[in-house]
Amino acid sequence: MKTLTISDEMAEFIKNLAHTIETQDTRCTKNPIYFTVRMHIDEVCAEDCGDRFIYITDDGTKFTRDELEERFLDEKEDEDDEIDDYIDKNYRKIEVRDGEKYKGFFLTKNGYDQHVKMDGHNISCNENGYDSYVEHLYRNPEMEQVIKFILETGKQL
Repeated sequence: MKTLTISDEMAEFIKNLAHTIETQDTRCTKNPIYFTVRMHIDEVCAEDCGDRFIYITDDGTKFTRDELEERFLDEKEDEDDEIDDYIDKNYRKIEVRDGEKYKGFFLTKNGYDQHVKMDGHNISCNENGYDSYVEHLYRNPEMEQVIKFILETGKQL
């Protein structure tokens, strides 16, 4: 048996973390788990594999067809101007479908919430936004041992 010396602040942190890990909602996922940011994105895909198109400017700004139709009406210079010509001249058409991208690793939902509060403005996604997602750490021996250490240590404090 080994003796470990830690500060009172760290002991309190580990104790609270262990309690949170043990009592948080696992969303029907086998422990150990972690939380991550699930970003809903427009995933670029091969021709005829997407479910919609987006239109991109040279600086990376993206638009839907409806948005471009509104812009076209506002910028139209001549009655003979055509919407498709306007789009072809000014935008790159890209076929996309709904996709997901994951960012971050949080032992608790609270850790996830703190991250989003501090850094949510840097989370890039489509109009569907982002949410928390739970993934298991099953068959990840290193992380299983880390969680086990936190839980066992937390019980002793």
